[in-house]
Amino acid sequence: MVDAVLPTAELLLMTNSKKNMDVSATLLVSQAFYGPIAPTQKYSSSDVEHDRRRLTTPLAENSLLCFDAATADEGVNQQVVDSTKGTWMVVPRGGCTYEHKTWVAQSLYKAAGVIVYNTLASRYTFNETDNTTIIFPVEYHDYDCNNAKVEIPSNELKFFSSRLEAEEKTNLQTSPYNVKINDPLLAGDTVDNLCKIHDENALRNCPSKRCVVAANKTSNDDTTTVCCAWDLLLNPYPDDTIDKNVTIPTIFATMEQGDIILKAMAKAQGDGSVTVSIHSRWRPGYNISAVLIVLFGVFVAGFAAFRSANDYQVGISKLWKGMKKDPTRNINSNPASAVGDGNGGGTQQQQESLVTRSNSLADESLELEPMHAVVFLVMSSFSLFILFFFKIYNVAKVMYAFGCANSFIQIMVYPLLSRFLSSRLCRLSSSGKFCFRERCLYRSEEFGDITNWDVLAGILGYSVGMVWLYMSLCIPQAGEHYTFYWVAQDVLGFCMCVTFLGLIKLNSIKVAATLLIVAFFYDIFFVFVTPYLFKGRSVMIEVATSGGPPKADGLWCEKYPSDSDCKGGDPMPMLFSIPRLFDYQGGASMLGLGDIVLPGLLLSFAARLDAARLVYTLYSKKYGQVDTIPPPMSAWYALLFGGYGYYFVPLMISYAIGLFMANAAVYIMNMGQPALLYIVPMTLGMFAYKGWRRNELVSLWNGPKILGHADLVCYGRPQTSSPPAEGEDEAIATNEEFVDDEAGDVPLISDTSDPSE
Repeated sequence: MVDAVLPTAELLLMTNSKKNMDVSATLLVSQAFYGPIAPTQKYSSSDVEHDRRRLTTPLAENSLLCFDAATADEGVNQQVVDSTKGTWMVVPRGGCTYEHKTWVAQSLYKAAGVIVYNTLASRYTFNETDNTTIIFPVEYHDYDCNNAKVEIPSNELKFFSSRLEAEEKTNLQTSPYNVKINDPLLAGDTVDNLCKIHDENALRNCPSKRCVVAANKTSNDDTTTVCCAWDLLLNPYPDDTIDKNVTIPTIFATMEQGDIILKAMAKAQGDGSVTVSIHSRWRPGYNISAVLIVLFGVFVAGFAAFRSANDYQVGISKLWKGMKKDPTRNINSNPASAVGDGNGGGTQQQQESLVTRSNSLADESLELEPMHAVVFLVMSSFSLFILFFFKIYNVAKVMYAFGCANSFIQIMVYPLLSRFLSSRLCRLSSSGKFCFRERCLYRSEEFGDITNWDVLAGILGYSVGMVWLYMSLCIPQAGEHYTFYWVAQDVLGFCMCVTFLGLIKLNSIKVAATLLIVAFFYDIFFVFVTPYLFKGRSVMIEVATSGGPPKADGLWCEKYPSDSDCKGGDPMPMLFSIPRLFDYQGGASMLGLGDIVLPGLLLSFAARLDAARLVYTLYSKKYGQVDTIPPPMSAWYALLFGGYGYYFVPLMISYAIGLFMANAAVYIMNMGQPALLYIVPMTLGMFAYKGWRRNELVSLWNGPKILGHADLVCYGRPQTSSPPAEGEDEAIATNEEFVDDEAGDVPLISDTSDPSE
């Protein structure tokens, strides 16, 4: 959605008397779309001595600067040029184009810049055909009677009957509007304003405090309808008929700002002068939020991928603790015995598995196959076209909000809540009992035990989700106005990514290559190809921005933000967003969740593969004493700094580089880029290269069997009616195919393992 025409320059107005210099006003003004812009402020606002320039006005014979410079030089002698050279020339709007005014000020008066201020007179013109018919202001563009509407006597106002009369009585001005008589009667919140005289409440809802005649009244009408005039900033457009090189900046000021400037100039006559210092408003040279969003995306992808191997990491910790208790114990025959009590005993659960499936997502996870990549392509394309043609963006937002709220509860709310409620902070000082103990409220086979803690976590999580959903549906550009919105959106998206990568897993690079290559061409097709199929409309961009950018311009949308042509442009919520820091123009840097979770599947595969190597290393105990294996104070230490992150760490670096490349391409090409265009070659290429260097590419392609062995170590053998074949457990620990003599303590994956494994 377009908010408004942004003021891009700052005008510092100073009155200079014989005694001192006073800063009388600081005005935020807009700049033209032609010519150079004002220089950016390099000094503090108080240090403007070096760039102060006087304010001047044109000669009365050409006060609008509408006569051509070649024919309007009468009276403009060298003395006049010397007095206006290097000054900012203040000119009223109307009579001709903005660029024509600027060109005359540049070529005839040698001015340093032009300040065009809005006027009521510029809203009225004569018909070019007969030069007598008055063309009145246009409703909604120039005024709105819904803000203020008053009937005043027709004889109160004065209009010229023809262009000739206007030129004769107003120093060649061509507007039918008599400025000297009408302006005091229609402008300002004063007792002389006719709108206020005939309706004391008329100007209460009129922002400009000015009125214009709403329609052309005949001479027989006793009253005239006047309505509230719009007085907003705009960006002067270039004049295509002018082939001159404009080299000075043009500033546009509102009627209210013009009054401030003219009053300061009138006050300074005879006792000083008025100077201005005009600069473009400062903006950071680098978009810091773009860097932050990339770093945040890398963190989320890495954390979610690493957490997807959480079961292996729990197994690593338990294996290490068991080996520290009794280094002489041989755990090859029963991995769970490594976490016993140190006396050879262990519970039945410990004898079966190191990790309890009910406490993990392993029993709910889905292992992708190549066919799933085809299903992804079909379903994603179908969903995208549904949103593109039927515009049901709010339905997608509702579904996303409920899904994210559920993930938010599982990943953040319940773990933090349970830790707090079971901590010392939640104990009663008198009795030492917990103030809010966990109690089972309902028990079912489908959902398990539902406790009072679950209910409280659900209330908190869904409350955040519903507040965010309300803001998303009802408040345009909520992220630019409310910090809660974009923070909540990022937190909900983070939880969704963690949940997704915990449930969806890859077990071979074949599936990863199929899925990522499909996603690669999917992104390219919907971003770059669909504009050729749908008359310039990109399906991906239009859906991502909830229907594409607004059709109306910023000036119209500032007046009527709820207009249908001003809607759109709000990004869909399936992304991370960080507002641009220290930038008055607003906006945000965004990263789609698809650019996290799809490459994240490959990162998750790498994290699980590296963790499975460490599980096998600890389980097989083939590398001497326990002290030679780095103690996993945490799984992060073991995998990232213990030498076992053979695939995960390089893949994370490649992912970060790819994401930075995509971000750089956005600024180089000045257009949106599909991030997968850069991420997929970097990550998939790095994985294939590392596998090729270790002669493991075939095994990675078909699916490394060490993942199955790590599952057996962590989860135990599934209970069956018949006992396992003799020597089956020993095969895991004694199979030399998993040992890389050249690589030291890193087990080698091989595709020549016995199928019985």
